[in-house]
Amino acid sequence: MKRLIPLLLILSACSNPALAITLEWVEPKYRADGTPLYAPEEISGYRLYCGDLPYHLVPAGNAYTAHLSDILPSFGEYSCHLTAVDTEGLESQPSNTVTLVYNRTAPDAPATLTIVVN
Repeated sequence: MKRLIPLLLILSACSNPALAITLEWVEPKYRADGTPLYAPEEISGYRLYCGDLPYHLVPAGNAYTAHLSDILPSFGEYSCHLTAVDTEGLESQPSNTVTLVYNRTAPDAPATLTIVVN
């Protein structure tokens, strides 16, 4: 029985929804039974799961960049993990879980206001 092994997921993000997040991971080199897996040839892509949301498709490779609003529908805190999907449609166990905080914070107040009378 072919099964894929879990992945290690690293997520870097910012709180500004106009900016991007980058997912990075180590591609699996073996299946769960220990047989070699030839990535990327045998990996069709990845599935990113965040909270209770439907998964977001991620192309094959070992990194992915997207805007937060393309992945998450609303502000909040999400626990996310990644799975690998091979060319036969078999899905791996989940990677490690990372927390993504998607929020909007108002800017600091303007400073040093002056009025000049002419």
